[in-house]
Amino acid sequence: MTPKEKADQLVFHYWDLNYGSDGDTTHALAKKGALIAVDEIIRTLNEDIRDLDVRGNVLLDLIEYWQEVKKKIKKL
Repeated sequence: MTPKEKADQLVFHYWDLNYGSDGDTTHALAKKGALIAVDEIIRTLNEDIRDLDVRGNVLLDLIEYWQEVKKKIKKL
């Protein structure tokens, strides 16, 4: 899944939680919720790197992926 596809998926997932508000407010809340989730994922991955003393490409690639998802959410 591309970062753009993941960003769309997360925002629309949170959009469902806020269904019923006016469009702009709901979209803003959905974006905030999605950004909270992405920040949590990035934080957890960064902790894993420190805790496991791992510098491998897999975790670093995951962090980069989620940082890109975050950028895409902000552009929605």
